[in-house]
Amino acid sequence: MKKYLLIVLFFPILIFAKSYHYPLIKTEIYFSPGGDAQILQQRTYAFSGSFSWAFIDLKKKGAQDIILNQVAEKIDNVWQPFIAQIQDNKNSLYVRWQYRAEDETKTFLLDYTVVGAVKRYQDVSEFYWKFIEDEHEKIDQIILELNLPEPSKELFKVYVHSRAKPGVLTFNDNYDKATVTQSDIPANAFVEVRMLAAPHLFPELPVIAENRYAQILAHEKRNFLVSLLRKFVLFPLGILLVIVLPVVLLLTFYFRYGREPKLPYLGTYEHEPPRKINPILLPAIMLQKPDKTTILQNVFRSLFASILNLTTRGLISIQELDKKEKSKYRFSLEKPERVNELDSFDKNIISVFFHDQNSVTDKELKQYAEKHQAKFQKQLAALFSDAAYWWQQTLGTDLVDPVSVKAYHRYILFSLVSILLGIAGLGSGLTALLGVSDLAFFALPFAAGMVLFVILIFVGKIILRWSQPAYLEQKRWLNFKKFLTDFSAIEQAPIKLLPIWEHYFVYAVALGVAQKFLKNITDLALKHNQPLTLPVWYAAASKTAPADMASFAQNMANFEAFTSNFTNMMNSFSSSAASGGGFSGGGGGGGGGGSSGAG
Repeated sequence: MKKYLLIVLFFPILIFAKSYHYPLIKTEIYFSPGGDAQILQQRTYAFSGSFSWAFIDLKKKGAQDIILNQVAEKIDNVWQPFIAQIQDNKNSLYVRWQYRAEDETKTFLLDYTVVGAVKRYQDVSEFYWKFIEDEHEKIDQIILELNLPEPSKELFKVYVHSRAKPGVLTFNDNYDKATVTQSDIPANAFVEVRMLAAPHLFPELPVIAENRYAQILAHEKRNFLVSLLRKFVLFPLGILLVIVLPVVLLLTFYFRYGREPKLPYLGTYEHEPPRKINPILLPAIMLQKPDKTTILQNVFRSLFASILNLTTRGLISIQELDKKEKSKYRFSLEKPERVNELDSFDKNIISVFFHDQNSVTDKELKQYAEKHQAKFQKQLAALFSDAAYWWQQTLGTDLVDPVSVKAYHRYILFSLVSILLGIAGLGSGLTALLGVSDLAFFALPFAAGMVLFVILIFVGKIILRWSQPAYLEQKRWLNFKKFLTDFSAIEQAPIKLLPIWEHYFVYAVALGVAQKFLKNITDLALKHNQPLTLPVWYAAASKTAPADMASFAQNMANFEAFTSNFTNMMNSFSSSAASGGGFSGGGGGGGGGGSSGAG
């Protein structure tokens, strides 16, 4: 039972492990005076695995008929014919033969005649045929011999159309034989030949009453020029369109639309908050073109700052829990009855933070954020949107200049068109340069182009700029943030900062500089030998007595630890809330073609 189970399990693996390719396909074509072509094709197969049959499906396009003469296998340098299965219809000749092969090389002969292979015009005779079919495995080398009924020194031209690298074309001294050698033919890349010779070589063939020689030469010239165009024009043009032009457009649009407006404001520091506002409003004016994660992280930080702001008003208390507890802090709503008296922002903040409870620990809050991630993200995004609307109403204008928004959209459209055109050029040029037809060589430029386009969507946001009132507001808040982090500026401030430092601390939390500000304000207090009054909510939570200079250092060390833990907690929460889940290309107009396979 186990034996059969193993066979069932490994049978698919064994099947897919089989493979083969062609080390060599040698084709000899002999033309008769009547315009028929006898094709002797030796196909050498290199098998990896066990094989027992092969087939070839020969299309009759461009011919009157295809007649199979024989199929044979080379054994000890002697051709041994065998009976093949044939399916013949007006469109194709399907040939299948049986053999036994396992991890070895075998050579088979296909001998067939293409009836009506040559077209005889008044000024030229033409043979146009795919001697390597459209669908096949990889071929290491092909050799093609074209043998005319008699010499044709006055006119004997051979054009080879293939997606593979160019090979070698030679003529013998009598000009009755041409040989084509080509290597590294990728899978499913046809090879066709177009032979032109003097029309009198085929006296038994009726003459088509028209001159075609000049037209055929013009067509081949176009093929050659198209191949050169793909290799040496489309490929570099593709690079230009995919990379260079979008960058040039970006710089052009930025210097035209993206530079921030000039302001009649030259301040270096703001010693006081530019406006007495709810901290939850700050992200909307500080972030001009944020991504989703940045919005959530900044709104979450401002949410905590707003909670601290409510503690200064006695509405919320913060209790440090015993170190043995998994939670570090408990936030309690002390006066629920006063919530209805608050403005809409504070109501929303309490709703998001406490989610219909009067008390919550940091651990419970984090678990809620992770469990209801989509809802929590939506609530934070709504706070940001409400804040942006508040600024628009307050400033009387859009935050981002509408002209720059339109310019950004135009830039994205122009870049997309440029990249798509460039991808087409790169793919076409790459296949021509490498001599392959595999669509994977279009997939590579497409993938690279789309990655670049996504990058440009984000980088292109430099085109967006503030409206002048919004830019002035942001500039003032940035200068206030710089003031909070610069000890020399705090030391020289014209205001008495020490008695009201906790109000500044709330904004420092929202602006992400709480620890730096706390260090500066502590150093300032020590320098002036003046102890800071710790926040009422913190003193109550930590059961710390009113500070004098003797206990000030220890109290501030405790508060610094609280600030550090609080900052880490905010970062942890924001992370939880924000995370989520003579050769040329072209051709294909010749007769023949088809497919081949083995198994």
